[in-house]
Amino acid sequence: MTDQRERGVDAGQWTSSGQIERDLVLTDADFARIRELIYQRAGIVLAEHKREMVYSRLAKLLRHHGMTRFTDYLSRLERQPDAKEWEAFTNALTTNLTAFFVNRITSHYCRNILGISKIR
Repeated sequence: MTDQRERGVDAGQWTSSGQIERDLVLTDADFARIRELIYQRAGIVLAEHKREMVYSRLAKLLRHHGMTRFTDYLSRLERQPDAKEWEAFTNALTTNLTAFFVNRITSHYCRNILGISKIR
């Protein structure tokens, strides 16, 4: 793993006391709210130890909208239950794995057993 102190972490800078100074505010209440929203929307259970991942991935969306507080972003989402931003929120918090189609055994099975010659 790359030493985060050398490169900073998602626009945050390390202080002399070894703490990260962040440009965005993610409170405990915000994190709990994010966990609840992603569970309601996608059935995803985010563990407590995923806080840094959540910050990192959602920070890009907040900056895109010119926001500095997760509270404001979450309120905006909740006011617009059908907004396209929900898709961005969900995509930011999910990891898409395509290893199924990379595996040689799976590829052989698809071609020879299922008759699929080209996988897109």
